[in-house]
Formats: sequence, C-alpha cells, structure tokens
Amino acid sequence: MSIIEAFLGYDLFGITARCWDMIVSFLVNLFSPRTMSKQASFCVNALIGEILQGYVQQPDYSELREEIQKHEYATLRLPQDDCKWFVLLYVTSDTVVIQEAELTFDQTRFKVHIVNLAEWNGVFCKWIDEDDERYFDVDACYRDGMRMYGAEV
Repeated sequence: MSIIEAFLGYDLFGITARCWDMIVSFLVNLFSPRTMSKQASFCVNALIGEILQGYVQQPDYSELREEIQKHEYATLRLPQDDCKWFVLLYVTSDTVVIQEAELTFDQTRFKVHIVNLAEWNGVFCKWIDEDDERYFDVDACYRDGMRMYGAEV
C-alpha cells in the first residue's frame, strides 16, 4: 500500500491512488532540490502537505457530539423506517450508536443501529426530553421491554 492510499484511500475524486502517486512523484521530481533552492523546495512541500491535509482531516463534530450526549431519547427516521423512538447509547468520534426504544412484539432484543454523524441531520426528527409529552411513554417502552407484551422475565 502506498502512502497516498493510506492517507487518501483508494479512489479520491475518481483519481486512483496510483495516479495520485504519479502526480506526487512528478511534483517532487519537478521541484526537487536539484532544480530549485531549498527555500522553494520547502514551500512546495508545505503546499503539498496543505493540500493533502485538506483531504485527510476529518470534519469537526464536537458540537454535535456534545448536543447528542445531553439527551437520552430522540425520534429519528432511518432510511428503511418511519419515525421511531430511539435510545442514544453512546457517541464516538464520527458515529452515534442508537437502540430502538420500543421492542417489536415478536422480538426478544432491541435493534441497535449506527448512524454516521455526517448523516445525523438527515435522520434526526426531534429530541424527547422530560418536558416532551411522549417522554414517559418512550421511557416506559424502553424500561418494560418484553414485559409490555406479557413476558415474564
């Protein structure tokens, strides 16, 4: 695996890692110390580093992560479903791990999903906090689980 593949992945903007290797090699050879001064070489290396950093650097989701961590429940619309109640289990650097708050009648386990923070605004409907009219319904569904359907556990 080349350095370019490691930093940029296999395919960036339709340009494969092999092409990126060739582009970088060309630029390094073009602006090598043999053909230019040390100061100019440093400038070119800094420019290439700045370009690569723009592609490699992850977006900052710190504000969104903090907002999500303040809440216990939310209504979300996942691609395959209508709006449902979810428990917000935990947040990683780029994802949210959620669990359905309402157990499906024929299931014995709550379904768990992972949502990328980049997609959060597309699935988020609303927060369900203690001042929400449905908070106690959501909380009861989550706490009761199978006992909602008469299971003795």
